Amino acid sequence: MKKLSESRTLALVVLVILALLAVPLFGGLGLKTAQSRAAKAFAAIACNTDQHGNDLFSDADRLIAAASSMLEVGKVSAGEEHVKKLEAAIKACKSEKNAVAKYDKSDALCNVAKSFFNSIGSGEADGAQMYYTEVDSLQSQIRRAYRAEYTDYLNTCAELTASWPASSIAKLWNIGG
Repeated sequence: MKKLSESRTLALVVLVILALLAVPLFGGLGLKTAQSRAAKAFAAIACNTDQHGNDLFSDADRLIAAASSMLEVGKVSAGEEHVKKLEAAIKACKSEKNAVAKYDKSDALCNVAKSFFNSIGSGEADGAQMYYTEVDSLQSQIRRAYRAEYTDYLNTCAELTASWPASSIAKLWNIGG
């Protein structure tokens, strides 16, 4: 068998294989780095406290408390499926440490809490109304405070993965908004 240095065909095959591996590897690393920079920019805004000392995480904590209170008031009449969905949304939001994912989980929690509220009986709905109002208010507050930066993050991710081969590489690396 010829050595690699003596066989042009073998050398060409090895070169092509290395090139095919290098594009996804180094391209993916570049995309991941750019996405990480965009996520850090969002996190810098989300972790910045406002004039009242609140940031995305403290807003989400208040949202979790309101949704948990709504759950306690209405779980008797809501139905098992709605209770499980709200419990799962609360748990997901509570355990999230990443700012981008915290924003996503907070918004999802609001939507699940509103659906839960609509599923409870009229007797419990009266008791849960103030928690529903608080959830709705917090959702508006979170969107108002962080939506522009979150949209910037999503736009950056979309721009990074808009063309080929970046879109294929992004799928391999699970990159995107």
